[in-house]
Amino acid sequence: MASPLRANPLRQLIILTVLFSRLLTGMSSSQNTPDNPRVPLTTIQSVQDLGPDRAADESRPVKLRGVVTFVSLDRDSFKIHDGQSGIGVALPANTPCPQIGDQVEVEGHTKIIDVQDHRYPHIEGQTVSVVGTGTFPIPTPISVTELTSFAHYNKWVTVEGIVVMWTLKSPTLSIMITGPETWAVVHIRGYRSKDFPKDLHGARIRVTGVNMGNSHSQADTLIAPTPDQLEVLSPGKQDAFDFPLTPMQKVADQQIPTAERIRIRGVVSGVTGKQIVCLRNGNDAVCVGLEHGWLRSSSSGHLYADGGTLPVVHPGDEVEVVGSRWTPTPDSRENGFSLHLGHIRIVGSQDPPEPIETTLDAITKGALTHHLVQVRARLIRQDQYPLNRNQWRSTLILEADGVQLPAMLQSRSKSPFSNLNPNDDLIVTGLVDPATASVARQLWLTDPNDVISLGLSPAYRQRQFWTWTTIAAVVLVLSTAWITTLYRSLKQRTLAETTAIELNQNLEQRVTERTLELNKAKSELKRALDQERELGELKSRFITMVSHEFRTPLGIIMSAIELMRHYDDRLPLEQKHELQEDIHSATKHMAGLMEQVLVLGRVEAGKLGYRPAPIDIDVLAAKLTDESLSATNRKCPILWQPSGDLSNAHADESLLRHIFGNLITNAVKYSPEGTPVIFTAHRDGNDAVFTVQDQGIGIPEQDIPNLFEAFYRCSNVGEIPGTGLGLVIVKRCIDLHSGTIHLDSKSGTGTTFTIRLPLFT
Repeated sequence: MASPLRANPLRQLIILTVLFSRLLTGMSSSQNTPDNPRVPLTTIQSVQDLGPDRAADESRPVKLRGVVTFVSLDRDSFKIHDGQSGIGVALPANTPCPQIGDQVEVEGHTKIIDVQDHRYPHIEGQTVSVVGTGTFPIPTPISVTELTSFAHYNKWVTVEGIVVMWTLKSPTLSIMITGPETWAVVHIRGYRSKDFPKDLHGARIRVTGVNMGNSHSQADTLIAPTPDQLEVLSPGKQDAFDFPLTPMQKVADQQIPTAERIRIRGVVSGVTGKQIVCLRNGNDAVCVGLEHGWLRSSSSGHLYADGGTLPVVHPGDEVEVVGSRWTPTPDSRENGFSLHLGHIRIVGSQDPPEPIETTLDAITKGALTHHLVQVRARLIRQDQYPLNRNQWRSTLILEADGVQLPAMLQSRSKSPFSNLNPNDDLIVTGLVDPATASVARQLWLTDPNDVISLGLSPAYRQRQFWTWTTIAAVVLVLSTAWITTLYRSLKQRTLAETTAIELNQNLEQRVTERTLELNKAKSELKRALDQERELGELKSRFITMVSHEFRTPLGIIMSAIELMRHYDDRLPLEQKHELQEDIHSATKHMAGLMEQVLVLGRVEAGKLGYRPAPIDIDVLAAKLTDESLSATNRKCPILWQPSGDLSNAHADESLLRHIFGNLITNAVKYSPEGTPVIFTAHRDGNDAVFTVQDQGIGIPEQDIPNLFEAFYRCSNVGEIPGTGLGLVIVKRCIDLHSGTIHLDSKSGTGTTFTIRLPLFT
């Protein structure tokens, strides 16, 4: 049987022609890839596949076709879509701008365009030709959430949503719509004042256009080229409040559809911000996030349809609110709202609602969400955090029956609760904020007067009583042991005196020798008694210092650990870091206290020797100045002012660090914030003379004789923390250098310490 190709030469020629054409098409297709920089890209997707970095770095040639979906108001750029994807084109100079709907052919090269903090591939046009009339591509259906993410940037999309409000700034109609999770503003071109809609409140609409916006924000997400791209799927209302009244219980129980506009009525129980209001109706309570109306313009042709300017509401106002429920999303701080995008109006007034008395335990278990409540609790501590626009957030950590709960107040005052102290018994009135993925359950306060102190907590007073009772018992036991030891010592002395008298009567020849021995014994006994008395005073001062200085950091550590133990899974990462920083700072402070005690112990035991070596005084002083600035959080400027030649000095660097580190730290500690501390040095013969001068609280004259005693603190230090060891260590280190220290101070006028050390012998 003959082959078909041989039997029909014409058919054979046609087949060979088709195969050759396909071969050429395949070769052309293999060259038209992003990896061949010399061949023009012919599809928008191939340009998008380059990504912004390659599009900027390589500047690839482009030749493609598409339909115009958007033209800028300046008519110097436009968007095109080829049925698969969309992209922006910069119009070349002196070229007429195409019209929306034109089919165009574009030749040019790739570039990038920056839209706020985002970068997108773009086409720098060189030749733009209109080749006919095109048709808009089939739009990609997306949600409001996807619209606000700009995942379909420059693409032809369609979105459905419920209308919240709208405005006309001719020729653009802007509509705020809401979906089940968030909101967006879409823009529709080609509207005139006479076409301004009157009945879109709550309407469900579908808008088709380009996913884009100059601000790249929720307020600028989509532009439709003509009114034809707006479709009303279900009609709305002319009045923003013309919706059926919904029982508040359904809103509180989330038994309403998402996105739909809902009207409720209730009494204002609290206002926690300019756009946050809590309502109560009987036993039900909700929290509503309000929405400002459009920003008004005095220009003609601007029309508005919204809820108007937000009225100033107060507790007791009877109001109506129209809003929408959103599906909670992970980590959203708005999950606590019952309704979003609320319009509000005042319809009456009555007495403010009374707070519901409850307990911290009931609140933490989920009761009374959004209700105004009153609780009694003990204050553990309070913190302040700076916010933007001169606002501060004050946080009170409350505790009752082993349950802890934070209470928040946002105000312009840095310390609205300066009258409160840890362990105060408080009556707190506030709004119960629900727990979300990013915020733990808490109380929102609306005014500093919402917190009333009843004085020291009874539970803490009882705990303090047993603590001091235990300390008193320990002191009593130690005192009894000391008295017993003293009695035995006195008894031994009496026995020695009796023996001396008897020997004196019997051995007159040895009177002088025995008298000398007796006097010696008396002197040793007196010295022992004096040392024992001094030791007792040192112990008393040490106990006082430890109980005072360790109590505060231990309290901070315990409070932070308790908070992390109870709320670790609900605390935001930022607050966890702050609690960890509190523990670290308190532990570091306690370590510093123990370090001073250990240094003093080494000095008194003679283990801190004098080991001189060549030293650069200027370099050491500069290091000490920087270290002191860091250690004191730059509370006061520290000025190092050397004069003359300070080279060829010999000293023990470790001892000098103890001397000047303590003096500079004390100068900053007892000085007002911002006042300078002057640190100077000059040479006087073989001596180096240093001064540390401050403008602080000064040293009372009656305290100067005891200034270099261990654990001794001046009478005017008040609540300023300290151990009373710094100057003792300074004096011992100066003595090891065979130097001297002199001070000039008066209470309230500052202090100057002058140290003279023989460093040039």
